[in-house]
Amino acid sequence: MKDLEASDKLELSNYVYFKGRLPFERLHTVPRSFQLNATSSVEVSMMFRDDSSEVMMLYDTNCSATVVRLEYSERLASLLLLPKAELQPLEDCLSDSRMSFWLSNLKPGRAEILFPKFHLRKSYNLDSLLRNSGVSSIFSDSADFARISRKTLKLVKAPHEVMLEVEETESEDGGRPDILLDFSVPPRITFNRPFMLIIYDDLTGLILFMGRIIDPTEV
Repeated sequence: MKDLEASDKLELSNYVYFKGRLPFERLHTVPRSFQLNATSSVEVSMMFRDDSSEVMMLYDTNCSATVVRLEYSERLASLLLLPKAELQPLEDCLSDSRMSFWLSNLKPGRAEILFPKFHLRKSYNLDSLLRNSGVSSIFSDSADFARISRKTLKLVKAPHEVMLEVEETESEDGGRPDILLDFSVPPRITFNRPFMLIIYDDLTGLILFMGRIIDPTEV
């Protein structure tokens, strides 16, 4: 809790932390370049997943983006959205109906996937969002919090903080399962430029996190 003042009587604080381990083996993580824009790049720890097992994926021509689904657990999954070029057209394409389309049309396929590790931490002030949504009386002297306190209270702040960590699974000591040899060149999906990430509950469809990763090295 920061920036609290002695006169503050009520603050609405929300903190969300999520640490997800994607199905990548740590021993395959290597330094790679991540292109921030046309003129600058940074070095990131790039995770690697080979094509020995299928993943659910598609290419959305309307949004000009590759969509890959990876699981964290039996219920939690993520959609990794890699635009063909700029990120803004993909953001403009996002909607509830578009996500439903992706989930309904994902197909199993084999591809090598390179995806950066990142630790994201962002803080927001929800005051203006609440006020613009019509929830403004709680900030005024006429606010009614009689059900939680006998004192006269009003909301002074509404900070919101999100912390998201995406890493590999723990390396396991064991051989790879026997697979048929395939000498064809697998497609490779490389998240080496700004992309979007959606983490959701696979059972209910509820979106838990949604954001854009411009620079994986920023914390």
